[in-house]
Amino acid sequence: MKAIDSTKPKKRRFRIRLAQKEGLVGLVFMIPWIIGFIFFFAKPLVTSLIYSFHEVKFVKEGVALTFVGLRNYRNALTADAALLKAFPGLLAEAAFQVPVVALYSLLIALLLNQKFAGRTAFRTIFFLPVIIASPIIMSLLTQTGMDTEVAASSNVFIFASDGMEAVLAAIMGQYGLPADIIEKLTSVTNNIFQVSWRSGIPIVLYLSNLQTIPASYNEVAMIEGATKWEYFWKITFPLVSPIMLVCLVYTVVDSFTDSTNTVMQIIQNNLLTKMHYSATVSWLYFMLILIILGIIFRLFAKRVYYMS
Repeated sequence: MKAIDSTKPKKRRFRIRLAQKEGLVGLVFMIPWIIGFIFFFAKPLVTSLIYSFHEVKFVKEGVALTFVGLRNYRNALTADAALLKAFPGLLAEAAFQVPVVALYSLLIALLLNQKFAGRTAFRTIFFLPVIIASPIIMSLLTQTGMDTEVAASSNVFIFASDGMEAVLAAIMGQYGLPADIIEKLTSVTNNIFQVSWRSGIPIVLYLSNLQTIPASYNEVAMIEGATKWEYFWKITFPLVSPIMLVCLVYTVVDSFTDSTNTVMQIIQNNLLTKMHYSATVSWLYFMLILIILGIIFRLFAKRVYYMS
């Protein structure tokens, strides 16, 4: 019988941790996006960056480029009064709209996660804006003239909410709240149509996350005598915090890339006449959004709870 040589090194088995497996699965799901980015988006992205440092003129042969350095950026940041005026307005609107959409989406998702008659129908209703807002559907609505009817219906909704706004203002005024705070809070009633319109994707994200919370957590909480309020803050809220961060990022990007805002209109209006200036404003806008997202991650990333 041969003696076992204890000095012989053991072969190490290649083991993948659970976090690494989840990362690989996520990478597999990202492959279609990566392929699309490389073949359809990377070249226009680099081209627009090159255009921002040149003056672009259309000639018979195609496009003629004249290098101007940072002149386009200086003109955008110093000479364009409309652009400089648009940035503070967009920041103020986003600072108000993004938290409202995030909280409204979470509230609706919590309600739609309960068991009640017609739950599937209500889920469909709240997801309809996502389908209607797609480019194909919006183009069909524009061709048939139904987009004006949608706008009219939203105006009727806003008109009907004026009475509610006055009641809320009177109630909050009795508690001595400042007038500017009352104005901000009551304006939510006038913007509820727009808030609902932007909340389709966040509601779906919250719902998918709420349905992953094990039912055993609720059973344990009931045995321990926890109230619904305590269960929400101690269990539900921490477990949905990762999706809340995702929804904040999505809402910021969705709000700033809305084709109706002033900066996006400036980019579109200069696209054919001053392509270099349109590219410059696009990159300045991109850097602004990137800074805002960086601030959000700085403030909330450490407060997000990831269940191991």
